[in-house]
Amino acid sequence: ISFLARLCGLGGISDRIRDIIARIRAPIERAMDRVADWIRRTGQRFLSRALGGDPNATPQQRLDRGLTEATAAINRLSGSAIGEAVIRPVLGAIRLRHNLQSLEPVRDGNVWAVDGVVNPRGRGRSNKQVAAPGGAAAAPGAGTVASPFELVWPKRRLSSYSPLWLVPRNVANGRTYSQAQLQGMPGAVQFQPAARRALFASGETIGVTTGYRTQPNWPTPPFGPAPNSRPSSLPKLESFKDKLREHGYDRERGVDGGETDADHVCELQMVGPTGDTFENLWPLNSSENRSSGSTLSNTEVTLPDGATRRIRDLPRQAYYFRIRSFSR
Repeated sequence: ISFLARLCGLGGISDRIRDIIARIRAPIERAMDRVADWIRRTGQRFLSRALGGDPNATPQQRLDRGLTEATAAINRLSGSAIGEAVIRPVLGAIRLRHNLQSLEPVRDGNVWAVDGVVNPRGRGRSNKQVAAPGGAAAAPGAGTVASPFELVWPKRRLSSYSPLWLVPRNVANGRTYSQAQLQGMPGAVQFQPAARRALFASGETIGVTTGYRTQPNWPTPPFGPAPNSRPSSLPKLESFKDKLREHGYDRERGVDGGETDADHVCELQMVGPTGDTFENLWPLNSSENRSSGSTLSNTEVTLPDGATRRIRDLPRQAYYFRIRSFSR
């Protein structure tokens, strides 16, 4: 097609064909996603029924039943102080039976509780104390290195971030393109979020390093030092956006199929100014990125005296956190 177009003196034919294919493919992919989602929901309902659950129960009923059953199951476990490894196998079958999105053990003061999510979210508190590594009852989370606050991270884990297509600067020639267009251009390279790679001849390297790769029970040791430590100036963030744009990246038609932001994978309110680095930056869906900071700052943690407080309201001192699970 490109040869015939050049023969006829026409330009840009290939780009227009790629645009047409991309427009045709988008509704097909959305339809496939809906079919896959329907299969997943149907399978979950079938499994729920097979395990004795009621797939026709309302979300709130499923949540209430799951939390009640989970706390009762934990209370039946032997010993006054138990570890997380003992609880998790018990919760797995209950989560499937009541078709819950998640059912996770969490510390509530110095005892175990269970957080459940369907569409509503809820918590059930057991009477079993949290066991320390040696088997004795542990002190409640105090936000220290030895006993960090545990978090449900308000974004996806790094392994779920999307790869990124870019082209050399001279190929982009000052323009930006969709990911489908970039993929078919000369010199195109796919960059992976967790693999460090030189950004052509720009002198920069992109890809998130180990110290910022969010995953369950990460990091060890826990990260800190304090909440509310987001810097007012973000020079590396702006440079990252400029570099991607120079290599053809269109944030309006980005890696997640729509508008994207340059995201600090590990939120700056957790790690402070040192987190504004290319080693902690990757494109992410704009709505997910923009809601995560507020969600995190409003997350409640339980203090040693049993009181709860939002992260944003904690006194300004060194606190440490560890990711327990992810909301997406």
